[in-house]
Amino acid sequence: MLNVREATTHQQMENKDKILCLQEDKIYDNIKSLRYGHLMIMTDQGLGTSTSKEDKEYFIDLDKHKKYFVWVDEKDGDAIELAFSRKKIEARKNWLRQFEVVRPGEQ
Repeated sequence: MLNVREATTHQQMENKDKILCLQEDKIYDNIKSLRYGHLMIMTDQGLGTSTSKEDKEYFIDLDKHKKYFVWVDEKDGDAIELAFSRKKIEARKNWLRQFEVVRPGEQ
């Protein structure tokens, strides 16, 4: 799998995994035009931070961990970049530090 958000053009062109069969220069504005009708991005905490046991536990109950994402505007692209880009590591750490758990009845 290749993270194309940070890959060079050469890396993208050499990528032999064409699972999605996306066409170059085509604008996909409808998920029904995708090969499987949807896209799932799967990620972990990073290299070496998850054990194989944790990975197995995660994938056994995949529906529990599934998060749906609907792209509305460019801010959504910024959010995806913040979450996954290697260039945004420090910004991502700051963003995650601001997370507050709100339990029912505490609002």
